Amino acid sequence: MSLSREDFLNFTIAPQKADIPELGKAVYMRQVSYDELQKCRVSSDPDIEALVYSACDEHGNPLFKLEDIAALKKKSAVLVAALALAAVKANKLDGGAVDDAKKG
Repeated sequence: MSLSREDFLNFTIAPQKADIPELGKAVYMRQVSYDELQKCRVSSDPDIEALVYSACDEHGNPLFKLEDIAALKKKSAVLVAALALAAVKANKLDGGAVDDAKKG
């Protein structure tokens, strides 16, 4: 059975739980949309913007808004970097997509 247009447009990936040792808690990260990815690519702070778009609760509801970027920049660099890394990994922006494709 081949993929239909409706199947593709209705497909969603559940948020992934990410343990953040620096926070002592776990957060969920969702995969960003193509539109959000393009916005990250032209952003002056792509990692923190990816974090804002990705961080969510277990149901996929966003934790942050773009307006939170200034406040996030004032938090611990180690903590923000750990969260941003979780967002990058959830979205396979670290080369993970290439590695997965090579595995077949």
